[in-house]
Amino acid sequence: MDIFCIKHGDALHPASAYDKEELDKLPQDQAMRMTLRRVRNIKFHRKYMAMVHLAYDNWPYLGEFEGYKDFDSFRKELQILAGYRYPVVKLNGDVYYQSKSIAFGNMGEDEFAKLYEAVLEAVRRHVIHHMDDEDLQNFLNELEQFA
Repeated sequence: MDIFCIKHGDALHPASAYDKEELDKLPQDQAMRMTLRRVRNIKFHRKYMAMVHLAYDNWPYLGEFEGYKDFDSFRKELQILAGYRYPVVKLNGDVYYQSKSIAFGNMGEDEFAKLYEAVLEAVRRHVIHHMDDEDLQNFLNELEQFA
């Protein structure tokens, strides 16, 4: 069961009528084990996606390589470069990496904030390294509209 709660003082309260209905289904006076996750900020997620879109649009090799015809492949490669990956072993023993999921249910706010910083650094090192200081500042200023 997944429900959303809001903390008030020392208590958690259902965030909506639906959450209250689900909570009411639980037995009274019985210990329960809970795993809590902070809900990700949708505006921060949009800022992240805007950063990756800007990086994609400013990638100097855009269109020259088969592997990056689509944005999603580019985004996943940035995440791999940033260290948000897991190894996969092929049948022949070769190892390659896939990017971790950034789905809201798979990555909390704290980890997502670390991902954002790591991907921004990967963008600086691998994508916009050719930019002069003025272009870099313009790139970063475009991100501020999403803050």
